[in-house]
Amino acid sequence: MKKTVLWLILLSTSLYAQNKMSLQQCIEYALKNHPNVTKAELEKQIAKYQMRETIGKGLPQLNADLDVRHFVELPVSLIPAQIFGGPPGKFIRVQFGTQNNAQANLQFSQLIFDGQYFVGIEASKLYYQLLDKQIIKTKEELAGNVAKAYYAVIINQKRLDILKINLSELDSTLQILKALRKNGMVESIDVDRVQVTYNNLKTELEKARKLVELSLNLLKFQMGMDLKQSLELDDTNLEQQISEVINQPTTANGSKRIEFDLLQQQIKLQKKNIQRYQFGRLPGVYGYASLSTQAQRNEFDFWDTKKQWFGFGLIGFQIKVPLFDGLVAHNRIQAEKNRLYTYEQDLKLFKQAVDLEVSNAETQFINTKTTLEIQKRNLELAQEVFRVSKQKYEKGVGSNLELVQAQTALEQAQINYFNTLLEAYSAFVDLKKSTGEILSTFYPK
Repeated sequence: MKKTVLWLILLSTSLYAQNKMSLQQCIEYALKNHPNVTKAELEKQIAKYQMRETIGKGLPQLNADLDVRHFVELPVSLIPAQIFGGPPGKFIRVQFGTQNNAQANLQFSQLIFDGQYFVGIEASKLYYQLLDKQIIKTKEELAGNVAKAYYAVIINQKRLDILKINLSELDSTLQILKALRKNGMVESIDVDRVQVTYNNLKTELEKARKLVELSLNLLKFQMGMDLKQSLELDDTNLEQQISEVINQPTTANGSKRIEFDLLQQQIKLQKKNIQRYQFGRLPGVYGYASLSTQAQRNEFDFWDTKKQWFGFGLIGFQIKVPLFDGLVAHNRIQAEKNRLYTYEQDLKLFKQAVDLEVSNAETQFINTKTTLEIQKRNLELAQEVFRVSKQKYEKGVGSNLELVQAQTALEQAQINYFNTLLEAYSAFVDLKKSTGEILSTFYPK
């Protein structure tokens, strides 16, 4: 029994440790479980099989078929009656053949040359590579979303913890004041003033609990985790993370953005598409061979091995030369060339957009860092003012109003600090997304 209890304790401890996840572990979970990543990888698998399908069209093709016919009425042919001594211009109706015919065929074909086929294979490979880059883009977007949601949970939880401490301290003060009022040492208005502050703080505490729950559910959603599954985050290195954000260099550029590779790959793919239509004007050469055997019966007895089947075969090749298609290929090529031009313009516009995005993200990050430093100093000052006000009040040299005002100022400073801290993390994530370094920063594997 003791062993069983010990085993259960160890198991529960292990499960607890497994559910307490760092930011990197949350991102890793998302990359393995989120439907968007699964869909992107499935698209890559689909492209792989489509590429193999394209290659297979140029490999030897072998087909077999069996054609069995029963003529309810044999077809009629007309031959000149003059052949049999009849009058000129007259015809005799005759019926040839047997009522039952069967033919078995084995056909072989091989593509020898087709320009569109070879360009199509190259295009399939380029598209497969394009989807590789699309998977990276999906993972980057997912990592950014998880990082923002993770920081929101951590900061909201820290704010909730501080609100609990504040409420506990204020409750102690309130109880002391109520005792003093009974002894006639303080007025009721002093107690009511603290009671109002206590009630407001309690309301804020309930809001903070709901906010933690909502932000945790959002994180689970971004991770692709069931909302009913338990999750606890590891915030032991939050101060270190804050320091890293504050000391993060702000000079950045967007040269590592995966979208550049995506657009350039799209341009390569479009060029291959134009080549495919251009090569469609070239002749196509195909080889083929066929082996057949047939039987003709008046009775339906093709399975009779004593009766003979007659075989024949042939080999040959075919050349298809496109001569005139009503300018269909010409107009198609011109349309695809214009589409290529639009892709090139997209790349040019994206370069400009990235420069603007990086500049804005960098400015926003600098501003939030500056604001965070100010709010941190304000918080330290508010903590010191509250400490001094509390000491003065406890020694009887400070007023109740001064203590309440210091408490209110401290709560506001805490709210401002945590809101700015969340903005700083969000700006930090946006900066890394704009430079294409989101995965290397939060998931360096």
